[in-house]
Amino acid sequence: MDYKTPQDLIDRVQRIINQEVFTAEEATEAYSMLEYLINLDRQCSGFCFLMGALLMREKRYGLSEHWYLRALDLCDESNAELAAINNNLGFIAEQEGRREESLARFSKATELVPGNTEFYNNMGTQFVNVGDPKTAIDWCEKALAA
Repeated sequence: MDYKTPQDLIDRVQRIINQEVFTAEEATEAYSMLEYLINLDRQCSGFCFLMGALLMREKRYGLSEHWYLRALDLCDESNAELAAINNNLGFIAEQEGRREESLARFSKATELVPGNTEFYNNMGTQFVNVGDPKTAIDWCEKALAA
């Protein structure tokens, strides 16, 4: 496929990231495209977010966290973008056993975008992980009601 604009590259990267499974060749293609995009605009939080998402899908959490933190520093956009970054950082912290940080990140996501089922569910899961089933049930009920 011929990519004519940065948006074409972004669309292709997003399609790769959103696939259930992607090949090593597709990952390499996405990394190449993202490196090109980041070199075009080093201040774009969206490009950093996509790099973090791609790395997270490959379970490369340390590098993913780096790119999400860079996106967070650059982000001056909507609460939805800030919430998504915090949610993903919460997932990484949870995967690495940093439960307190994970709760703080998920909590920040729910503050920024109240009513988001995924964020509420993540809070419930974290409270299960820290051994607080009552609070976990409260968050899961919020998720169901959202």
